[in-house]
Amino acid sequence: MNPIISDAQKFSPAARNGSARLKDVAERAGVSLMTVLLVLRDGETPRVSPDTRARVLQAARELRYVPNARAQVLRSGVTNVIGLYAGYGYVNVRTPFLPKS
Repeated sequence: MNPIISDAQKFSPAARNGSARLKDVAERAGVSLMTVLLVLRDGETPRVSPDTRARVLQAARELRYVPNARAQVLRSGVTNVIGLYAGYGYVNVRTPFLPKS
């Protein structure tokens, strides 16, 4: 039996495993997407009133908004990940690059 699911249920944060989007936060707070971006990225900005800032932060808390790490990496171009090459299948402990115990 296939239940009928409305568009609101299909695209809700709960349907996406709890991952709220910026658009969801904007709708909940009743502000534009740009306002949400200003509040969450810039923090204390004179371009957004304290009342609006509080509404956006409250909506983000209620929806449990967490920034998407993959999207941040794509935007910034910085992963903060380093790699280590340890040779062909084994680590030679006599290599001078390894610290002595």
